[in-house]
Amino acid sequence: MAAPGEKSRRTQAERRDRVLHSAEALFLTRGFHECSMAAIAEHSGVHVAQIYRDFASKEGLVEASVRTGLGTVIASVGEAVGAPDIRSSLHHWLRTTIDSAPRPGPWQLISEISAEAMRNPAIARILRQEEQSARLALTDLLAERLGSSHSLPRLRAIAEFLLTLNLGIFVRNTLVPATDPEGLADVAEEALMAILHPSTPPPPGPPGSCPT
Repeated sequence: MAAPGEKSRRTQAERRDRVLHSAEALFLTRGFHECSMAAIAEHSGVHVAQIYRDFASKEGLVEASVRTGLGTVIASVGEAVGAPDIRSSLHHWLRTTIDSAPRPGPWQLISEISAEAMRNPAIARILRQEEQSARLALTDLLAERLGSSHSLPRLRAIAEFLLTLNLGIFVRNTLVPATDPEGLADVAEEALMAILHPSTPPPPGPPGSCPT
């Protein structure tokens, strides 16, 4: 049987998660600017006063949302980079990123918040802080996965490139869906393999193709 303090902490965490999920859903459907704390309270079933006790402001909800979204992205990148068969895992990660563009997900939420950051200095500051934390976390993860094969400055640059690539794929495919998702994933996979493991030979081309 859980101790009273443990049960209280679990209840608080579950309530915060419910509020956060409601906020994220409403940010996506209504836009940040049109999403009020009252609407979040109604959607989540948590009283407004309680939301303000858990999150100091709507900006606090944004901070938690961005942190969660970037955390999801970093976890997926780490899984791909650290897999035994890195080529196929990178390809799977890239195809997942390409195919998920039209659907709600972490990058769609971050894109919505980024649009608000253009108008709201407080949101812009939160986004910069969380993005910097994400880059540092991804750099540490790459150092763990890739060992000493890259210098620290290069790992930082790779981390920034991976985040940029992920967001770029999402934004472009949201606006203009890829005409050849598999081909795009193939090219991106080859580019990433050349960056992460320069000594790895490229995959063989189709029959009749010219060697590079």
